[in-house]
Amino acid sequence: MPYDTAFHGRIPLPAGIKQVFTEKAFYGLLFPETELRQAHLHPGFFGSRVVLAMRNDTVSEINDDLLNGMTGTLQEFLAVDTADVPSGRRR
Repeated sequence: MPYDTAFHGRIPLPAGIKQVFTEKAFYGLLFPETELRQAHLHPGFFGSRVVLAMRNDTVSEINDDLLNGMTGTLQEFLAVDTADVPSGRRR
């Protein structure tokens, strides 16, 4: 937000940009319920959709909400960004 209060206020969006005012409407727009239920059958379903979030806890909340709307067996894949290198062994 700018420090100059003259720039505070609403920003009008172009007509082509859809606006929603609830989380349910937001999810329904990006991830229609009927398609979300079948997402496990279509590997590219999430490839053309993205949600940008400023905080990781927000991302977790969105993920949980979307997972609750999906069918099928939940599989969790974990990643590690460190390596266990024995001492004295360097590249």
